[in-house]
Amino acid sequence: MELETLRKQLLSKRTSLTAEQVKEKSLLMTEDVISSPLYQENDIIYLYIPSNNELDTNYLITKALQDGKTVALPYVMSSFDMVFIKINDEPSLKKNRYGILEPYYNPKNVIDGKGLMIVPIVGFKGLKRVGFGHQYYNNYLLNRNHIYTLGVAYDFQEIKEDVFTEHDVPLSEIRTY
Repeated sequence: MELETLRKQLLSKRTSLTAEQVKEKSLLMTEDVISSPLYQENDIIYLYIPSNNELDTNYLITKALQDGKTVALPYVMSSFDMVFIKINDEPSLKKNRYGILEPYYNPKNVIDGKGLMIVPIVGFKGLKRVGFGHQYYNNYLLNRNHIYTLGVAYDFQEIKEDVFTEHDVPLSEIRTY
């Protein structure tokens, strides 16, 4: 199956989830992550703001900030590059060119240290992920072995097709809910 067709099918299935289903799976994911040694051992937690029924990280953002963790969210710099921006308890967010919420850019708040990154997924096979096709996470993670990458997905997002290229950076781990 062609990658774009597969991506559309997976996104359609995710969009059809009810708010209650998303909340239930997101709370399971949050509990799983915060009880993990990975979370306990890392001071920096890289997260994303959910869109289109992605697993909701807002619960995890709140908990990480309460626990005194440094929380960083992605900021799109260009058509191929992103950085992560440290946020506070009341982050100011704006929609980027893709309609996804992101923090305002401040070079003093760019974070790039050892930590745990929770990565959104459209689909996956093994440790490789299908995203939206813009390569932001692949480009960002290319030479950042100091970040442990934990992909989070719904059970139905696992695929059988091998649609990956040599540019797809494998994640450290993927968990489904």
